[in-house]
Amino acid sequence: MPLCARTISGPLEVNNYGATDWGANGLLAYGCHNNIVVADPYSGQIVQTLVGGHNGPVTRCKLRPQPPQSTSDILLLSGDTSGAVLIWNVLSGKAVIELRGDGKHAKAFKRPVVDLDWIVTAAENFVLLLHASAQLTLWTEKGDITWTVPFNETLTRFTIDPFNESRVCLVTQDSLVLVSDFSLTTAPVDLQNKYSVTGLCTASRAKQSDSGDGAALKAYFSPLDKDLLMLVFPREILVMDLSINQTIGQIVLERNGSPFQDILLSRERPVVFCLHQNGCISARGRRSQDFGGIHWGDHATASHTGMSHDVCTTVSLLSLGLGFCASACKRHGDCRRESVPQVDPYVLSAQVQLNTPGPYRSH
Repeated sequence: MPLCARTISGPLEVNNYGATDWGANGLLAYGCHNNIVVADPYSGQIVQTLVGGHNGPVTRCKLRPQPPQSTSDILLLSGDTSGAVLIWNVLSGKAVIELRGDGKHAKAFKRPVVDLDWIVTAAENFVLLLHASAQLTLWTEKGDITWTVPFNETLTRFTIDPFNESRVCLVTQDSLVLVSDFSLTTAPVDLQNKYSVTGLCTASRAKQSDSGDGAALKAYFSPLDKDLLMLVFPREILVMDLSINQTIGQIVLERNGSPFQDILLSRERPVVFCLHQNGCISARGRRSQDFGGIHWGDHATASHTGMSHDVCTTVSLLSLGLGFCASACKRHGDCRRESVPQVDPYVLSAQVQLNTPGPYRSH
């Protein structure tokens, strides 16, 4: 499908890496130093700027899920390096609630926010927060703490199973903690299901020197298949079936390929969009004849020439049609897209070339 260039300019900061979200209503939100910018990626116009709430760089932001045509308030959740967490009304541009911890856990809530997410139910909405102090906390949308659980090791992120509301995967640098009794009313107690996964990744051990800052393990539940967990290493991606606790698939990086930085899983097709440390984006598709197993075949590539993990902070937001990629870069130049052929659902052959990166731009 044809792709149309959209550039949203604005200076970013290294701690803003990962602070980006594309909501179901079509709005794009991203952290910009201590502020949050809300933009329309289709027109390239900034529609709102949320300022005055954070005293540190924004580390995470998340628009509340809602139907595209919903008339309810557009709410946004954001956290920063000081541990502050705010809920914003995007239309008014005002912070309506601050999630502030007190009592014996007050110190833990002053550590940087490393992950957050909305949990939307018919009766009430909740917010799940993870601080750098390894404190996992569930809040109500009104600002009340439901429960909080401390951990004895450093957690880097969490991911919620879309098919099993009681299962959450917590990620450390080299292991996974599977919580099987997650609840909106009581704190989880089954925290012993820990899996060391570094032994599974032979390609990553073979080239540890390439890992850099991207060496931290990332994990994502598949939005299409039950019990499938994607484990991201610098030089390979493993597909793990939690029903049998076995690795059933693998995506191995090419010999001279740039290490993986992050991935995005399509919600409509068996496609994995891979962001690499040099700014390239590759799309790996599972061919239709391979649905009996997990085999990933041909891939398309979109490259950002000259970018490297050392000189830029890169965050990716891509829909099925390769709709958007946000990049925060510290170098200057022009950025443009060239011709793009049609995209096949299973064997992708699109080629996008992004020339010299522009200053602090989102593509």
